[in-house]
Amino acid sequence: MPIGQDGSNPLPAALFNRSANFFSGGLISIRNYWYSGIGEITGSTSSATNTTVTGVKTNSMWSTTNGPGFVSYVLGLLDAPNEWYRDSALKTLYLWAPGGGDPSSHLVEAKKRILGFDLRGKQYVNLIGIRMIATSLSLESANNCIIDGCHFKYVCHCDEYNWWEVGAEGFWHNPFDPYMGYAGIFVSGSNNVIKNSSVIGSALSGIILNGKYNTVTNCRIHSCDYIANYQAGVSFMQRDRLDPNDGMGNVVSHCSIKGCSRANIQVAQAAKPATPANRTRIEYNDLGLAAYGSNETGNIAAQASGQVEVSHNWMHDVGFLQNCDIALEYDQGARGWIIHHNVCWKGTPLLSGVKEGLHFFLDFGDADAKVYNNTWINSCEPARGALDTAWPGYIADGGIGHGALNMLYARDDTAKWMFANAKNNDYSLRTGSPAINAGKVLPGLTAETTVPDGQPDLGAYEFGQPVWKAGADWPEQPWAYPPRDIPSAAAFGAVPALNSGLFAARIMPGRLVIHAPKGLAWQANLYDARGALVWMHSQPDGGATTLLLGSMPAGMHVLRVTRAGKSVTWKAMIK
Repeated sequence: MPIGQDGSNPLPAALFNRSANFFSGGLISIRNYWYSGIGEITGSTSSATNTTVTGVKTNSMWSTTNGPGFVSYVLGLLDAPNEWYRDSALKTLYLWAPGGGDPSSHLVEAKKRILGFDLRGKQYVNLIGIRMIATSLSLESANNCIIDGCHFKYVCHCDEYNWWEVGAEGFWHNPFDPYMGYAGIFVSGSNNVIKNSSVIGSALSGIILNGKYNTVTNCRIHSCDYIANYQAGVSFMQRDRLDPNDGMGNVVSHCSIKGCSRANIQVAQAAKPATPANRTRIEYNDLGLAAYGSNETGNIAAQASGQVEVSHNWMHDVGFLQNCDIALEYDQGARGWIIHHNVCWKGTPLLSGVKEGLHFFLDFGDADAKVYNNTWINSCEPARGALDTAWPGYIADGGIGHGALNMLYARDDTAKWMFANAKNNDYSLRTGSPAINAGKVLPGLTAETTVPDGQPDLGAYEFGQPVWKAGADWPEQPWAYPPRDIPSAAAFGAVPALNSGLFAARIMPGRLVIHAPKGLAWQANLYDARGALVWMHSQPDGGATTLLLGSMPAGMHVLRVTRAGKSVTWKAMIK
């Protein structure tokens, strides 16, 4: 396997001019078409411009060609601060400490346990405002539990993973073994919610959604699946193959997910719903920078799943070399997905030299997929396959990159579409846009889109309607470890009410709870003393939300709550 220099992927000098067999005993992971090929290095030769290794494969994606990847477990490559090497045979840890200091003068810690919280089989347990590092959480067979404002870093680590080779038992029934199953935050049971939380860093998935009617909402998830396998920031899966309802009705909404080496969201074996209300849903998410570790994938990857609804998402910055700009990979028996009102733009891929390619990869023969009212910027307009005007079944040949209605395609002609602010990726429409009222009425889809005038527009935004937003509504906070002193209390001025009995705020240890009855939409903004927005939350249908004081910087703040165009403000000293 040659590790050659590539103009678009220059390799570090440390990989060249090495003695014979310098890399022997190391592990190589090289990007392949579907997922990474991993092997143990048994020999190597090197020159000033090229290194070739031989090895023994540990999974079926082992490659004999050159390509980007990484080499680990080579002591001689420990040549910079913040790097380490563990010799398992000698039980010795080598560490180049930050700044080159003596490691014995630093706090050196290691992962001790897989699960920081074990809620398997539990009911009605709430975790609020907890931070965990190098450990994970299990909600296997749990019901009605809530994870709110919790932050996880490095939930799973492994060096090699044989997704295909483990067989059915290993694949489905070992969620906590990183070498056999889906390691990460595992959720099954029913009606569990993870919200206002973050997951940063995982060799495999960040969160795995199984069971029924579980939700991940308003979360920030990134840097997952760095081993480049069939994992993701969030993975949907049907684990119990004997239960046809397993995996039904799970939802990921209003999340910001990025930086995953394959897909940001993976859907495998999601159950076919009995009714539209039971669909798996992926909606209002900001999905960016994906697919730097494999070629055929996208921001969302789908295998053998039915009638998943994907709507109102931003998808951008996919960064691989082949099949570039695929927003959604849809294969291995995926059927009947509903894909509408999404916005996809090219952005800035991670890898240079990226070729412009396709946005959809649709499995052959699926005439049941419904793809409509999406906006594609810097895209390839469908190049082959006739579009049937009859409904349903308008994807004529089930091929690649085509089969959609009411789509808005823009390449170098963004000006003609009169977008609100294309420079900042706001592709809603201004008065006079030729996309307004240019769509077709799609029978049977009135429940999934709002068209007050009865004539739909092209693309993802309906002119005259509120411009929807995607992604989490809170700014990511810097992760400090070991934890610094964080504010845990607040002194608030008098709490006003918008209307008597219609709005309330309660000060509790470590948090502020804001509440309004159902049916009354409201929004809360928290500003620091300089006027910078540090927290924002909206409730479109009323209800309560919690401001976790531990995630806010200390000092004077101003809290503003708005409902029906009227606002009230009061000062808050967080200390």
